[in-house]
Amino acid sequence: MSDSLRDQLIKAGLGKKSARAGAAKAKSTPVDKIDLAKAYRLKAKIDRKSRQQDKYQQQLQDQQRRHINQKIKAIVDAHAINDKDAELVRNFTYKGRIRMVRVTGDQLKALNQGSLVVVYLTGRYYLLPAAQAKQVEKISTAHVPDLSGDSPVGEQQHPVPDDLIW
Repeated sequence: MSDSLRDQLIKAGLGKKSARAGAAKAKSTPVDKIDLAKAYRLKAKIDRKSRQQDKYQQQLQDQQRRHINQKIKAIVDAHAINDKDAELVRNFTYKGRIRMVRVTGDQLKALNQGSLVVVYLTGRYYLLPAAQAKQVEKISTAHVPDLSGDSPVGEQQHPVPDDLIW
């Protein structure tokens, strides 16, 4: 192991040979082209491995998401109390957008009191009793929208002045 790093790279075929080492050859350009070609192959191999790793990570995330959705679906199927004939609409913000869920009068009162909770699952919103919603929250907090109506952090930092005239 007394070889220098440069000598080890040259033996591995990754480095340029020095002028003394290349003096035996008539031209050094073929060596440069081979090194350049090896570099491109190495870069292509690294890029391919990177894409494969990204794809694998995405597959893992999808599998975890599906597993979480299956657990939540089991709870929702057993305890959802949505009424298909509900006429009232309860609006709330979820993921930066205004969403709605249809409720009856009694459900609206219970929802505002906190004994009912909205749970999001695969594009729909379900009403669940608070106890079951806590189970969903333990699995994933992202599936339970906050219905408190508190203003976002940005609005609290920049309140509207009382003397503002439009």
